[in-house]
Amino acid sequence: MVTPTQKQKTQAYLDAADREFAAGNPLTATERLWDAVVSALSAVAERQGWPHANEDELYAVAERLNELDDDPDEFLLSGFSAALYQPDKARYGFFDMSDGCDDDARLIASAVINLIRELEQRYDHIPAKSAR
Repeated sequence: MVTPTQKQKTQAYLDAADREFAAGNPLTATERLWDAVVSALSAVAERQGWPHANEDELYAVAERLNELDDDPDEFLLSGFSAALYQPDKARYGFFDMSDGCDDDARLIASAVINLIRELEQRYDHIPAKSAR
């Protein structure tokens, strides 16, 4: 089970991102959104004993969760990529807060948390799969 503390850590990153966006700091805000995604995926990976030490391993966690999700879209994967590259977009001046792209990272972190809850209700565990 993903602990309440791990879920609270993810939510704290999301809250920090909201504060930074409100203060007009898109770089810091997008970094906190990425932290939220990492936190959510790492919580699942730690629970399952899956590797999660770098972006490639975290993407593999998102892939595994995507396979378990009932939704045929690859939202977790596209959201992962969006969240990963948002800080660079902000850093180099390509991030436009009015286009709503910051929502992608919020959505993936929230989706991972919601998927965790759903899977915890459905299963006592998530079966580990081999790394890709």
